[in-house]
Amino acid sequence: KFLDFEFIGFGGYLDIDAYFKKKTFKNERDKISKRIKIHKKMRNKLFKLLKKSKSKNKIFVFHYPSLGAFDIIRDKKDNPMNGKSSGVRFFKEAIKKYKPKLVLCGHMHEYQGVKKIDSTFIINPGDAEKGKYTVVDIQDKKIKVKFIK
Repeated sequence: KFLDFEFIGFGGYLDIDAYFKKKTFKNERDKISKRIKIHKKMRNKLFKLLKKSKSKNKIFVFHYPSLGAFDIIRDKKDNPMNGKSSGVRFFKEAIKKYKPKLVLCGHMHEYQGVKKIDSTFIINPGDAEKGKYTVVDIQDKKIKVKFIK
């Protein structure tokens, strides 16, 4: 917690939704079935965590992006994932249901900026290895964001 804000982090390895559609696993039902179970377990874990929070001023911190914000893979044309979403659908569900004031996410090094899902601002701070980062200033319940390139 900081001031009236509660930071809720959720991370660890997580298969992205697009991964389940890859042709690689088309004939490997056991492998994909196990991964889907893990994915559902992670979703339930997140929603259980969020349900416990009583704060109206939540800030989510996710490693992976939500579906619909900074999630499109931009890689070499021969990469089968190029142009697909790396977003996590249940992150978007959590954003829509719990309406955090802000979501900080990463994973996608090619992005830096701010987007919105409903009334929630989603921020990708950028690739620190390339000198990019974001300063988030919270004062008097107001959030100010400054991008450094």
